Amino acid sequence: MKIWINILIGVLAIGSQSCARKLTEGHEKLPKVKEEELVAALDSISKSVPQFLSTKIDTKYTDNKQNISFKTSLKIQKDTAVNALITYAGIPIITAMVTTDSVKISNKKEKCYLLEDLNFFKNRFGVEFSYLNLEELLLGRPLNFNPGREYYLVPDPYNYILSTQKKLEDEGRVLISYYLSPDLKQLKKVEITSFKDEVSIAVHYPEYMTGDFFSSPKIITAEIKTPNNQILLSMTYDKVELNVPKEMIIVIPDSYEKCK
Repeated sequence: MKIWINILIGVLAIGSQSCARKLTEGHEKLPKVKEEELVAALDSISKSVPQFLSTKIDTKYTDNKQNISFKTSLKIQKDTAVNALITYAGIPIITAMVTTDSVKISNKKEKCYLLEDLNFFKNRFGVEFSYLNLEELLLGRPLNFNPGREYYLVPDPYNYILSTQKKLEDEGRVLISYYLSPDLKQLKKVEITSFKDEVSIAVHYPEYMTGDFFSSPKIITAEIKTPNNQILLSMTYDKVELNVPKEMIIVIPDSYEKCK
C-alpha cells in the first residue's frame, strides 16, 4: 500500500492543443533584463489559469525501491479540486480527490481508503503544500508566487532566474527559485529547498502545448530528494481539454477499511 501512496504523492505533487514548444537550458547569452521585468512576467504566468483542465498522462516513477510506468487520468477544477485516477496494466488501482482542505484516496487493489487534511503532504514530504500549490505544479504556474514578496535576480548570463525566501517558525527557511524561458512567457523550472527538513524538489517544464490564452505543460519531470529517498517522476500530458467541465468523483465503498 505504501508504494502506491508514494507514487500518488509524486503524481499529485507536482490547453488548447497546438504545436509543442521545447524549452531547454540556455546555451547562448541572454539579453539583460531588470528584476522588475521578471517579476511582471511571473505575475502574468501565474494569472493564466483555465477554469477546467483534463488530460491523460503517461507516468514513469522511480524511487529507491522501484521503477514503474502507469497511466493517470487527471482533472482539475480551478480553486476547487484535483481528481486523479491511476491505472496499471489497464486496471484502475487508485482514485484520489484533493480539495482545498482534504485528501481522499480510494485504493481498489487493497480495498482500503485514506481521509486526511492537507498535512498529508507535509507528513510525507517534509514540505508544506497548499491546494493552490498542487494546482500550480500541475499547470506550470510559479509556485507560491506573490508580487508583493521580495525577490532577487540571480546573476546568470544563460538563464533568467528569480529567487525568494520565506521563513516560518515550523518550516524553517525555504528557498524557491524560478527559471523563465528566454521570451519570459513560460516557466522552465522551479526549485524548492527546505533547509530544516533537508528536502529539495526540482520540477522541470521542458515542453508546453501553446494555446491562445493558456499554455499547458506537455512534459513535466521532477526530482524529489529527502534524507531517506530520491524520487524521479516523468509525466507526459496527452489529449488536454480546456474549460470543458468533467464529473469529478471518488467512491469509497462501505466495505473498505482504513489503509495502514
